[in-house]
Amino acid sequence: IVLFMALFNSQIASFYTEEPRTKEMTSAMLTYLMYGFHADTCGNTLSYNLRALGLKKFVVVSYFITHYLLSLVVAVLFGLILDYSYSGIWLGLTLGFYSMAGLTYWKLKTLDWEKAVSEISIGLKKNPEIEMI
Repeated sequence: IVLFMALFNSQIASFYTEEPRTKEMTSAMLTYLMYGFHADTCGNTLSYNLRALGLKKFVVVSYFITHYLLSLVVAVLFGLILDYSYSGIWLGLTLGFYSMAGLTYWKLKTLDWEKAVSEISIGLKKNPEIEMI
């Protein structure tokens, strides 16, 4: 997908419009998306694993910090105040994706897995109606 998006972003943009400026913007945004969507997918997948381990609060706080305190501030700073336009907004968005992926990776890497497995086992014993897939 990334190679396809990199090679054909102008042609993909042509599907949406023939207006030159809009086509240019769409092509540029597809390029930013190409760099950011891997981190977003990774962060969402790791967040799901953390929520399954009962770390919902960490995930919510991490999303708030990375997407609102960091990403939004960078997007407003670069996109509006420093006048980088849509490039600054996508920079902030991409930074939020990578920050979230990094935080969730760090949490899973430093997690006490013996304790997590023990808590899951205790929960399964207390609730025998829960079926493991």
